[in-house]
Amino acid sequence: MINGIGGDRIEWRGHGVCQIIHLHGAVWNSDSGFVFSDEEYGAVYDRRLGWYQQLREDFRNRNIYIIGSSMDEQFILSLIKKEETSFKDSKKPKLIIPSDLSSIRLSSLKRANIEYARGNLKDFSQALLKNLGERIAVSSILSQEIGLTDKLLSKFDRNDIKALEGLFRLDNDFFNRQTSSSSAEKRNARRQFFEGYGPNWKVISEDAFFELSQFRKIDEELIANIKSGNRLNVVVGEAGSGKSTYVYRFAHKHSSEISFYKYKRASSSFSTAMSALNRLVDQTEKVCVIFDDFHIIADEVQEYLDSNSNSNLSFLTSVRTTDWNGLVKKQISNKVRLFNLSRFGDSDHEEMISKVAQYYVAPNFNKLTYSEKILVLKKSKRQILFAMRAASESDVIDSIVHDEYVRSLTPELRILLGTICIATLARVGIAKDVLGSIWETLVQIVSAESDVNEKHREIINFRDAIYRLEGTIDIAPNGRYKARHDLYAGIILEKISKIDDLLTSYKLIVGYFGEYKWPIISNISRIDGQLFKYILNNRSNYDFYRSRNSLERARTLYEEFEQPLQLDGHYWLQFGLFLRRCGEHIEALKKLEKSIEAYPGNPYSEHALAQQKLISASIFSHEKPNEASRWITEAESALLMRHFESYGNSQHKSFDEYPLSVLGRYHIDALVSMGRQDEALQKAKKYFEMIQDSERRGQINADFEVLKSRLVRFIVHFEWKKIEFKRGKIDYF
Repeated sequence: MINGIGGDRIEWRGHGVCQIIHLHGAVWNSDSGFVFSDEEYGAVYDRRLGWYQQLREDFRNRNIYIIGSSMDEQFILSLIKKEETSFKDSKKPKLIIPSDLSSIRLSSLKRANIEYARGNLKDFSQALLKNLGERIAVSSILSQEIGLTDKLLSKFDRNDIKALEGLFRLDNDFFNRQTSSSSAEKRNARRQFFEGYGPNWKVISEDAFFELSQFRKIDEELIANIKSGNRLNVVVGEAGSGKSTYVYRFAHKHSSEISFYKYKRASSSFSTAMSALNRLVDQTEKVCVIFDDFHIIADEVQEYLDSNSNSNLSFLTSVRTTDWNGLVKKQISNKVRLFNLSRFGDSDHEEMISKVAQYYVAPNFNKLTYSEKILVLKKSKRQILFAMRAASESDVIDSIVHDEYVRSLTPELRILLGTICIATLARVGIAKDVLGSIWETLVQIVSAESDVNEKHREIINFRDAIYRLEGTIDIAPNGRYKARHDLYAGIILEKISKIDDLLTSYKLIVGYFGEYKWPIISNISRIDGQLFKYILNNRSNYDFYRSRNSLERARTLYEEFEQPLQLDGHYWLQFGLFLRRCGEHIEALKKLEKSIEAYPGNPYSEHALAQQKLISASIFSHEKPNEASRWITEAESALLMRHFESYGNSQHKSFDEYPLSVLGRYHIDALVSMGRQDEALQKAKKYFEMIQDSERRGQINADFEVLKSRLVRFIVHFEWKKIEFKRGKIDYF
């Protein structure tokens, strides 16, 4: 239930949830007040309330039926008026009430673009059944998708069925449907793959990809791992190295030996879907689930593996090397088998040249001599995506993109496309509802800023804006908009777009998510959360704006978010870490303190603040000795508390090595900087013993070996190499 006066936006959680809006206020939240008159009613809905904006998106993107209302709510009539340019004939709101209306009232509804029908909810339900035709049983759909028969259906409840909808079976029938597609569909699938959109099942089914020598080398070990029951198998490689293609190809090639399923990331969690699947399949057969976006759902995968040790399922996925070495590796504590996929070699040239000639339209490449083709492939630095780009004459892609972006698009369309490109590089895309709301806000900004000479220029509606971007954007299987591929998005953001336009896109995205309750991450979907985190990420913003020689603009960007995100701890955390990268350590300290104030108990913020105190103590040991001593004491206390909380948990997965790692480096460094050598030596011995104790408990960490060597050198030889706090980093070891 939502207090209509309070105004927070709430993430839609699926058809099983009914959102109820208390338009006049709610007794359970009386602090927001109540509405008693038409004047108060109008004043409330003149504000940009979060749920009201969400309702506008529904009116814009969905078929609206208003059942049982007298339509006296002026704010709904006003909303329909605002959105009437977005309505197609089939999307005009329909008013269904049991009473007859006067001719005057009918004329009023017609002017408001509302269609009227006499009836009630029962009539509407019967009309739906009649017009939709013969109903299709859920089991009929799921029987084809995953093999769920009527007999098995009785074993599953509604939540199980919903979870199973996020899976489909990769069997002979599925692959036969791919190969029986029309020639035009196959050509289009090959063209998209060749242009860098990623693998699709039609390309895999007709063997229209590069069969690299590395694929065959990995096959034997991977098939043995899955058959022996190894639960998590991950293909690791650079962007554009063929990881996803290999995973899809492996499932196709070995589908007669192993039962493969594809997880589509539906509204149910990974753990819920896998638990339902585990009860569906025969426990004697080998079952492997493949899935994408491991970097997003790694914690969900870990949760399932931890709580379902007897599961019969194995998993196969892929991840970029940078993602694995970053957060993903820390989230996965179970036994995982990694398969490294490096760049293609000389032995693959013949296969690649043959496949290009057989399946793809690339006249300039195909007319070259064999030796000239080899040179073209070598220019790609042995990365498949770049080799495909080279073969398709995409060396002129930069100028083509520039022409599409600068000459063909209006200023507001450039910003909209830039917004989609940002979401593309975040690797999640952007939802239609979110993008539509952003477009509306952007149109208001453009209209307000237009000078007299521009007032005559028509600002198109969202539907037409998307139509104008056709060919530059794509719709992912989950319905989210993205640029046609990462290369395209990178060229626009890194080489072509104006910094001011990019800043506008960032502000629009943050402005949208700022309408949700704090902490925002907890009140939006996981995939939207990934986009929100990318927008604020200290490293991506530092690296990107530094590459554009506009680092100061990035700081301005964070500062502009202070008001809308003042209660969001994640925002303050990222702002503080950004300032640390910039070498502004005192300012970083202040922002990280605000992160704790906004979201007390967040371990990431507590770690970052304690580390920042030790960094600041080292740097300002002589300039601010009193503050430095206080910072050291506070940081030591906080990090030891975090360590022993983690240490006391018997679950291996819960152990957090970060506090001890920070203490063993930054605490010692701060004490040495302060001239407190004896205390530093004492602490070094203590931390060395704590590391050994952790290792005896099975809490092994590769970083501990490096740290122990450094501590031993200090304890035995009194040698301590001071930490260099270089700009551009947040960790200095």
